[in-house]
Amino acid sequence: MHPVSRKWGLYLGLISLVLSTVLWASGAFNPGDNNIWITIVSIVVNLVVLYLAGTELKKAMNGVLPFGTAFKALFGVTVIAMLFSLAWMAVYTTVLEPDFQQTIVDDSYEKMIEQNPEMSEEQLDMAVSMTEKFTSPLAMVLFTAVFGLLFGALQSLVVALVVRKEEAFPLR
Repeated sequence: MHPVSRKWGLYLGLISLVLSTVLWASGAFNPGDNNIWITIVSIVVNLVVLYLAGTELKKAMNGVLPFGTAFKALFGVTVIAMLFSLAWMAVYTTVLEPDFQQTIVDDSYEKMIEQNPEMSEEQLDMAVSMTEKFTSPLAMVLFTAVFGLLFGALQSLVVALVVRKEEAFPLR
């Protein structure tokens, strides 16, 4: 992995940890919330950090940055930052908010009854059981990893297309 990837992955991971901690400590993040502004800020921060990493890498490579090299290095930034996110998710769901899963299950139960008052008790139990499985700390870490890496790959792809610069006349 390129040193630029390690450096900017560490930066992005630390920025993500600080933002997550501030949001949690301020009460701006609650289990089950889907705050669009938090999502937008997260995407913008990721794209800016990836762009800065890409421009530094291009400078380190004397202004020539093939797409493949750019994508691989930027995805490396994403992978390193994802490790920080996974650690945060594990600590958050088991230490800081041990009631995280139950809060989501309770909220889901209330929403199901509100939206589908004709649901039978058996259907509600089945839905609650599924919600419990998908909100366990292990499931949350796995979902964070899978979707974070997929979304990170997409962001890395976009930024790699922006920062890449091929040689004008490659020698073959």
